[in-house]
Amino acid sequence: MKKIRYYTYLETLKKLTGEQILFGNSDGDDERKIRIVSERFKRITDILLKKEYIDNSVTGFDDNPDPEEIYTRLSLMMVYLKNSYRK
Repeated sequence: MKKIRYYTYLETLKKLTGEQILFGNSDGDDERKIRIVSERFKRITDILLKKEYIDNSVTGFDDNPDPEEIYTRLSLMMVYLKNSYRK
């Protein structure tokens, strides 16, 4: 049941990241939003790795990932988590 909660969180974070990619310069607050998304991504990644819900191969990224990289990694993590939940 907890995996579903994490999946929902990843889905929400993915939507926020997608909005940042599509509408990035709309209000001039890009740096702050990118930093927040990046910090949340790193935090949820650490949690999922500690609980062994995802594998290290899914999480690799630069120290300062751009929104597109985060979006891609979130998508991979969601698929991995969804497939592991079915087992």
